[in-house]
Amino acid sequence: MKSAIILHGKPSRETYEDPSTPVPSQNHWLGWLRSELGQKGFVVSNPEAKEPYNPQYDLWQDAIAGLDIDFETTLVGHSAGASFWLRYLSENPTLNPEKLILVAPWIDRSKYPDFFDFQIDADLSHRVLGAISIFNSLDDSAQVQNTVGEIQASLANVELREFTNRGHFTL
Repeated sequence: MKSAIILHGKPSRETYEDPSTPVPSQNHWLGWLRSELGQKGFVVSNPEAKEPYNPQYDLWQDAIAGLDIDFETTLVGHSAGASFWLRYLSENPTLNPEKLILVAPWIDRSKYPDFFDFQIDADLSHRVLGAISIFNSLDDSAQVQNTVGEIQASLANVELREFTNRGHFTL
């Protein structure tokens, strides 16, 4: 059965604690994507990491614990969520998802060295059965542009979809 796991990024603490802001897993376009994929027959999960404003890898792992990742699973990550998927898949070489979609992938080892303590597994291109796609806006931060470059240098056959005037793909 087709499934998708959509993982949010790292909000600021102020945004996270603001009661008028949706939880990260439903914020921006993530809730919309869940609905769209559900209408297409996907079983969709939007896990919620604890204290996502201060990303800790073990807490993000806990958020996806128990979710099956197999040859019919599409993984979607936004910002730090995209980079989480890169690390998780790099550290779990037996996983072979159908697709990996990275939206505004962000790695900042200087700010969060523990969360981003990994090297991208070059074999990942061969383990993702379908496409690895990056959605990048050219007006996003320099850090995101550097991350996109790092991914392209590490992985073969990455589909890069570039946009303008989309910023960090937040609404």
